[in-house]
Amino acid sequence: MAALSVTDYFKVSFDVTLDKTTVKQGESLTATATGSAVCIAKLPLDISSATATSRIIAINQADGSKVTLNPSYSVTISPFPNKIGEESHIATNIPLSFPSGSPFGTYTVKGELIDAYVIVIIQLDVKSYLPTSQNIGNVTYEPNTPPPTTTTTTTTTTTTTIPPTTTTTTADNYDVVYHYNNHDSR
Repeated sequence: MAALSVTDYFKVSFDVTLDKTTVKQGESLTATATGSAVCIAKLPLDISSATATSRIIAINQADGSKVTLNPSYSVTISPFPNKIGEESHIATNIPLSFPSGSPFGTYTVKGELIDAYVIVIIQLDVKSYLPTSQNIGNVTYEPNTPPPTTTTTTTTTTTTTIPPTTTTTTADNYDVVYHYNNHDSR
């Protein structure tokens, strides 16, 4: 008997979008996960539900550092579509925030699969059938106050030189000449 593949029985689509592309320090943002599962062939056993647990991380594009924006969230489809043509949809909002001390900059946001399973009669691991990570988008993390503006003050000193002044005074038949600024006298 050939191994069962999820894609032989279900068409599954999943998408995550961010509500902002710029986040200031102390602000949060929201990722919205939407998905659907459509039964395209009857399984030998009915699935009652399917659950995927993931985390959302951000990778700084400048230095490669990684921060976790949400360590764990789960999405469950229940009831799960078991008859050909049946369809189930999910939509969930996932709160995200940059941890205190995160470097400012532009980040690539990714979802990383932690676990995935379906409930038939027992819980079956289906993690290997799903992608291990998914790019969600980019977000720029900024300080909540604008960076200080740099002000340059230029001081100009002006020096004015007064040319020496000569004054002649006649007293008792002597000529006395005073030269100011150079202390020369005759």
